[in-house]
Amino acid sequence: MAAEDLRARPACGGDRARHAGAGGGHAGADHAPGRPDRRRNRRGARDAAPRAAVIGSTRQVTAWAYGAPADLRKGFDGLSGLVSQRLGQDPLSGDCYLFVNATRRRAKVLLWDGTGLCIYAKRLERGRFACLWRDADAQVVRLTMSELQLFLEGSTLVGRVALSPAPFVVGAEQKNVARVRRR
Repeated sequence: MAAEDLRARPACGGDRARHAGAGGGHAGADHAPGRPDRRRNRRGARDAAPRAAVIGSTRQVTAWAYGAPADLRKGFDGLSGLVSQRLGQDPLSGDCYLFVNATRRRAKVLLWDGTGLCIYAKRLERGRFACLWRDADAQVVRLTMSELQLFLEGSTLVGRVALSPAPFVVGAEQKNVARVRRR
């Protein structure tokens, strides 16, 4: 680096006035709202616009709801144990596992995101979650991601009526079409 480049740079902590503003302290806080940040990087080129994250298709991910009230004091190890021992599933499969307490006011979702286990917790301030353990024999209830989202928003229809169509399976559909054509 050239000596003038070093002199032109602020010391560690830099331009505190710019970072202490009402814009939340991020680097683009000093430009006018609604206008793009037109600052240039050190080479004189404009910085690339930030990219929005896109959520991929969740149709391949299945949500499995534990079919009985769960002790939500359990953490990663306890909930993983319920998934493997009671549900007979692999907690590292990438599917979502839903657990609800006995009062149906709190829920946790266990999910493997590819780098580690995540626990998402939700507490309803009003109302209760739908009762997913009406059938005493059911150990697990299969939900689509759309149904899981509705459940976590407090919809009481989840588990009572089918809210999503059955998944389309190419092989099974082709067999049904072949049977119809033979008749």
